[in-house]
Amino acid sequence: MRDWTDAMIVTRWTGVEVLLLRTQALRLTQKELAAVSGFSLGAVRKWERRGSTITLASEFAEGMDTLLRRLDDRQRARFQSALANVRDGGRGSVSDDEGIHQVQRGIATMEKLDVGTIDLIRGHLYDLNASYEIEPSTSLLGQAGQHLGQVRLFYTHVTTESIRRKLLAAEAQGATLMSRLVWDASQRRDNATAHYYLDQSIAAAQELGDPVTEGQALLRKIYISLYGEKNPIVALSLSTRLLDAGQSFSRELAFLALLHQAEAFAMMGRQTECEKALGRADCIHGGIADGEVVLGIDALMEYNRLAGSCYLFLGKEKRAQVMLEEVAGKVGKNSKTDAIVLGNLSLAQLRQHRLEEGAHVLNKAIDSVEKTRGGAGLNIVFNACRELKSYRNSAVLRDVYDRVFELMTR
Repeated sequence: MRDWTDAMIVTRWTGVEVLLLRTQALRLTQKELAAVSGFSLGAVRKWERRGSTITLASEFAEGMDTLLRRLDDRQRARFQSALANVRDGGRGSVSDDEGIHQVQRGIATMEKLDVGTIDLIRGHLYDLNASYEIEPSTSLLGQAGQHLGQVRLFYTHVTTESIRRKLLAAEAQGATLMSRLVWDASQRRDNATAHYYLDQSIAAAQELGDPVTEGQALLRKIYISLYGEKNPIVALSLSTRLLDAGQSFSRELAFLALLHQAEAFAMMGRQTECEKALGRADCIHGGIADGEVVLGIDALMEYNRLAGSCYLFLGKEKRAQVMLEEVAGKVGKNSKTDAIVLGNLSLAQLRQHRLEEGAHVLNKAIDSVEKTRGGAGLNIVFNACRELKSYRNSAVLRDVYDRVFELMTR
């Protein structure tokens, strides 16, 4: 085994070295690095944001040294290569705003743009996407837009095919993220801008020849048709298109296409076709291999969540409640998806006149919305209150109305 001792000494830990260790060697999110290092997520974010302008205190540097010693040969090689790029002129560092600007200033010759730089940008985009579930989208939009703009600018200046392909992958990733953020921040109202970014992502994925990335963007178009435009006919057409294509390259995408096809049928009141689509999805989900496509879903929970949504559309509240109770509390406390599940569960209970239970769950949904400002959760909570006008003077619901009013005034 090769001796890495001398090559792997970091005499001064700055945010740059932390970022390289995380993204290049360990390939972790900021949250995951915080967990394995024992340091707070806030500290990790601050170090990387400050980049070379901050030096870690000795106790933090020692923790990074410990992680460095634990790397295997491949991880060490990746870290050493990335670190060498930085030390040879900063070519791999976009760890903070100044680092990004430094790359932009060299754009005329592209001497400072290499694969490592693009990987770091993609690492930032990955972290922003991972933060989506727990942070308000408005707080992530600026960074995501900046990274996507840089990628497009770089693409117009490079001719090396390997770099161009890397940039296309980053563009598809960044455009899908921007669509997600814009749509959520607008409370699922700005459908046109969301579609614009998804079209950009699909075009990049098609040029790259990446059907999985294209399918993921198409999946988000289905969401917009269902929940933003309230157009189940378009959603049904798109889900059929995704299903036909997805069966050849991704069972996970085919599974999700069937679930949203079922939702489209449910929105149209077509229970038989809805349940047929749910049955086909149920047959697929048991065979999905972990990590087949990086969509971050648990197949069984996603099935129950969307089947519950289907039965809610069909007016089958008891069946919806059973499905949604299987998911509630399991998708990540105070996440945007958590708010959706709890909001739908409360609707299922309230429509059965189970006011006390429904109010309790709706308050939990509001807890999640207050933290994440998720557009879907906000819409469901507002809709629940509109449906409950006749109960507005009920003591058990009075607190809910007060909290929703506060949400509307923020």
